[in-house]
Amino acid sequence: MMVNKCLIDLPQKKEFLINPIIDYYTILEKVNFKVIYNPFFRKSLAVQKRFGTYPIYFPEIGCLAALETISPNLSREFYEETKEFDRFYSDEKIICSRVYNFDNNVNRFVSWGNYISSKLPKSYYKLYISNLLNDFLFMPSIVKKFGLISPNRWFLLESRTSYSFKTEVNYNVGIIYLTKEILRNSKKITLWLNSPLEIWEIPAGFVTFARDGSVLYKDKILVHFLKDPSEEVKLISSKGDYFTCFLLSLNNYVTDFPKFKPNKKKVNINLVENLTELIYSPYEIIPFMFPNVIDSIHVDKLIFEFEIKKDVFLSVIRRLMKFSSVQHPELLESYKEIFESQNKLFKIEENNRILKITLVNPVIVPFLLKEYYILGRQTGKKELLNDLINNPATAIEKLKDIQNEPPNSGKWYPLCGIGRIIKLRNKVLAQYMRIWKQIIPVTRRDSNYFAIHSYRRHNSR
Repeated sequence: MMVNKCLIDLPQKKEFLINPIIDYYTILEKVNFKVIYNPFFRKSLAVQKRFGTYPIYFPEIGCLAALETISPNLSREFYEETKEFDRFYSDEKIICSRVYNFDNNVNRFVSWGNYISSKLPKSYYKLYISNLLNDFLFMPSIVKKFGLISPNRWFLLESRTSYSFKTEVNYNVGIIYLTKEILRNSKKITLWLNSPLEIWEIPAGFVTFARDGSVLYKDKILVHFLKDPSEEVKLISSKGDYFTCFLLSLNNYVTDFPKFKPNKKKVNINLVENLTELIYSPYEIIPFMFPNVIDSIHVDKLIFEFEIKKDVFLSVIRRLMKFSSVQHPELLESYKEIFESQNKLFKIEENNRILKITLVNPVIVPFLLKEYYILGRQTGKKELLNDLINNPATAIEKLKDIQNEPPNSGKWYPLCGIGRIIKLRNKVLAQYMRIWKQIIPVTRRDSNYFAIHSYRRHNSR
């Protein structure tokens, strides 16, 4: 049986770093109606119970859930705490919350107001955001027949006000392909998310990479914009362009809103949050190849190290460029310099025919920031954070040294308590990989791939 979701139990009352993902359509109000007969008034009364619902990412664990604020006061307080967020970015603020009543059947929890925040120095927040982006990109979304899923980034949502809607929310990231013809053929539709929302719909292509360097292409994945995409998206190549894309997806969306008239039974709404054009740098492509090599990595280590054959990487690039613009060496070199100065947690070294990749386990930075800046626990945490910012090579060697020591070694003191967090993250990663392997083939000869015909069209032109 195919399973599409990672299921995890977060321990009750424990503190975790949380990252709200805020856009004006993501702060949803979950409303439940009950009709109760009142014998005193001799009539039925409609009683409403309202919950503020916020998409929340747990950067230590690598999973998404919905935070429900179940009283008007708590809802207002949390709104004030998060109103400065723009998607997953804030004004250099991080938030730590206790988790109560976590329900992994719907991926929701409550905090009972037990959360605190701290504003980070700019260099620390920059480190945190680099780590968060690595975390998203190295666990890309999966394409299924019906649309896009992120097994570790989902929750269920249902609400009823004037009209009702029900959906499974996924926070997706992947590479999409757009052409001018696609952009011109948009269609306007109106959703119901407790109020009408007009969006533009286009059929994009979605790209995944197999282990042997094949480019797997699924066409006619519907993506949606809040404005006319022909005006919003500027293509450079006359053929088309590839983009790294973040999307908030409403899978299996159903509503009784009369203006919403779907043309098929299963409806998936993929709201585009951000598009970044690819220039074919290894730093852009290799994260999306990570699930194919995860078997060779000790995921309980503090530092992930793996290799990808350069020929496999170049095979991907040649295929992409066949349908888009070509690589520009000067632009690539400039991008590399900028990336390496901005993101010191992810490094690529070229050695003969091998690309050697070093990635700091995404659990480390949020754990250290929570322990030091939120909970005020020292034990060498600030020193390790400073090394990650100012001397990343030294920090990586220090982490390699720590990870090879027994758990009772004094060298683990700066990371005291991280073991239980790593175990939770590993549970998520193991489930994610099982789902990935159900769907993504090892090579182009794997006949189980759902879009083999679409894939062949993209690889044979």
